[in-house]
Amino acid sequence: MTCCLSGEVKRMADRKSTGELDKMLGRLNPDRIPDYLSEQAESMYEAASPFSSYMKEMFRKKGFAQQEVFLRADMPERYGYKIISLEKHTVQRDVVIKLCIAALFNLTETNRALKLYGFSQLYSRIPRDAVIIVAINSRMKDIDEINDLLKTNNFEPLYSFNLE
Repeated sequence: MTCCLSGEVKRMADRKSTGELDKMLGRLNPDRIPDYLSEQAESMYEAASPFSSYMKEMFRKKGFAQQEVFLRADMPERYGYKIISLEKHTVQRDVVIKLCIAALFNLTETNRALKLYGFSQLYSRIPRDAVIIVAINSRMKDIDEINDLLKTNNFEPLYSFNLE
């Protein structure tokens, strides 16, 4: 087990940042694309599910098991797994926001998750988004506390799962 864990840590350490990849692409000659893709394979997300790859990577990085994130997000576990694996699609942007808050993502990480899922990023000119941005930047990690903040400022709380 230790060998596998250290191998995973090494693979994550070998990954280049998005900024590093962007710089490389800025100088890349089109006929070198196959070489680039081969050489940077460790830094790439799976083409079929970049959202899933990103979320799983971030949960690991933050030290959370998926089950723990779903619990913290007040989300049914089976539903959470289906959202992360893209087996089920949601039109509720708040679902992804709740997952990010539950896993203690910062604003940049949250916006990346929203973008990868296909949602608009949190935007400071949208009043409800501004409240959520303040909550994330203040490192508020309790969904109920954030919902109270939204309600106090006359906005709808984050999407709730009716489990009844």
